[in-house]
Amino acid sequence: MIELLNYEILKDNGSSKMKFWFKNSSDAEMDSQIRFIELPFRSYSKVHYLKLKPGINHWVMLEMRTSQDKGAGFYAGFNCGTDIEIKVAGNLEFKISLPWTITNLDLRRGLYKNSNIHKSKFWLIGDSHANYNTHAQEDLVTTEKYDIVSVAHSGLSLSRFLNSDWKRFFNTIPIWDNDVIALEFGMVDIEMSIHKRAKRKNVSVNFLLKEVLQKYSNFIIDFKNHYDNELIILAPNRPTKDGWDELKRPVTDASNRINLWNEMNSYLSDFAKIHEFKYWDYKEMYTDSDGTIKNEILIEKDFHINIKDPMLKDLKSKIETFL
Repeated sequence: MIELLNYEILKDNGSSKMKFWFKNSSDAEMDSQIRFIELPFRSYSKVHYLKLKPGINHWVMLEMRTSQDKGAGFYAGFNCGTDIEIKVAGNLEFKISLPWTITNLDLRRGLYKNSNIHKSKFWLIGDSHANYNTHAQEDLVTTEKYDIVSVAHSGLSLSRFLNSDWKRFFNTIPIWDNDVIALEFGMVDIEMSIHKRAKRKNVSVNFLLKEVLQKYSNFIIDFKNHYDNELIILAPNRPTKDGWDELKRPVTDASNRINLWNEMNSYLSDFAKIHEFKYWDYKEMYTDSDGTIKNEILIEKDFHINIKDPMLKDLKSKIETFL
């Protein structure tokens, strides 16, 4: 039998960490696999391997904010809590959900940690592309009025975001009255997740896309009931070309993914006009003649953008002109 005895937040080398104490109450030694799954999206997990000796207390330290790639900027993690699963010999021996809400005030210092916290922020919230797109030289993510600050979760689809406790997630971000909130979701759905879900549920991809977009529009209206801040919807990256991604993450061929992108773009553009929201496509200059994103602006054999200047200059121009 495994018990969770206690946990606490502490500072270690300047970063916030969570310390957990476990006890093996049985008479046998256990080779355990302890998995921490971030809440509320469950899109990131961290695994620790620990030999649990009988009758002994053991502790494990968990990073409160993680970065899977040093070149990708901020990754928010575990500020909404964690699910804990402990397996021994492949069998689940312990499971608990520990929700909490920690507002990460450090985010107001910006990507380079030198911003005045009172300066207004342009929060760019989305999947890993929001981070890669904004990890650039300081002058490209700073305007006279705003700092552009990304907050993102790797692999977070629009569907997963909408089906999670988004209110608790936003409470972890120090959003102040004069800040702007920009949402950039959809790439993960178009390239991967919506196709997998369609196959699993035995329904059409277009049916699921319409369902997700309807939920997104309902979310946007509900969101404005909770936040008076300016809200901007950003177009996702365009699909990659067939065979480009070394990890082979795109599920279907490019023509199908382009059609889905066009349908999403058309829906969100029309919705924004009807409800008087701003809808920006700051990566339009990266579109190839076939509707995919150009290979030469991407990280080699990856679907994240490497060439930042043109799109961030366009984003800065939009911020300076329209906000």
